[in-house]
Amino acid sequence: MKQTLLTICLIVFALPSWGQTTFSGGNISGGSVNAISYKTINWGSTENHGLSTEQKWSQNTKDKFSRLGGTSHRFELRAGDCGSDDCERGSYKGAFGRVEAYLNNPLSSNYLGEDGERWYAWSFYIDGTHIKPKIDGHLMQFGQFKLSYSSKVLGRKYKHCKQYSEVVLIFKYKPEKKGLGLSREICREDAIYESEYNIVIPKDKLFNVWHDMVIHAKWGEEGFLKLFVNGELKYSEIGYITPKFTVPNKKNKFAGPSFRYGIYVNKVPKNFNGKIIAFYDEIARAKKCTDSKFSNLQKKLGYSCKTLKDNDGIVIRPKYVKCPDCE
Repeated sequence: MKQTLLTICLIVFALPSWGQTTFSGGNISGGSVNAISYKTINWGSTENHGLSTEQKWSQNTKDKFSRLGGTSHRFELRAGDCGSDDCERGSYKGAFGRVEAYLNNPLSSNYLGEDGERWYAWSFYIDGTHIKPKIDGHLMQFGQFKLSYSSKVLGRKYKHCKQYSEVVLIFKYKPEKKGLGLSREICREDAIYESEYNIVIPKDKLFNVWHDMVIHAKWGEEGFLKLFVNGELKYSEIGYITPKFTVPNKKNKFAGPSFRYGIYVNKVPKNFNGKIIAFYDEIARAKKCTDSKFSNLQKKLGYSCKTLKDNDGIVIRPKYVKCPDCE
């Protein structure tokens, strides 16, 4: 799918234990003696994306700047930052780049990624100080669940699916759309479909403030997807959420979506000279909302499993159209 965009990606998924991320010089180090640590709730080990830029400012933690007063996971991507093969993409260095992490979580012996019914939570803060003057005309993404291998596997069955970007859901910011939107892509038998751009946080409320996100999902061909923003149900979908298929070269392993988080830029304009700073905190995962650590987190944030619902009567029910750039 063609996109000219400036992207900030946030993605999250977890194991049934306390996870810990360690950093050294901008890198996730996996336990350096002098590394800083950041804990998540009910997640497994954090993995650094192999294409992440590795500057001293790229990744660290920020004490006392967090959703609940502790430590947050801080990402910074400056103009021109890129790593590995990303630097070779595009017509100039820095057109593509990222500082990105994901949480490695094979939930069971049968799945690579997420499966079944799950709850996810995270809080994020986008510092608009350095990007707001340069933001017009750009597209920014704030996270995505992706289903790896799906374009390859489905592409064997349906040729058009080879163009599928494997996005399960993605958060985008388009200035002309006036807010942060959620959209999805689905590859079906006849075509690739994408949902409308559904605004879940207005532009005037997006930057320089913490936002609390909760997703309740049942992954599968007969599932559901619900998004709560700051305690309010904003998006609800029932039906085909993800396809079920085995992972290539992995006998009896089914593929499930994964969730990354960080900052990613795609075809950022050459004259962009700012920097993007994003903070993530209170990253959590659970089988049920009522699981003790997850429900306790919601209470600390000012919500509860009972108050996570539609309180204003406005819920997005997405509509899909054939992807115009995926023929």
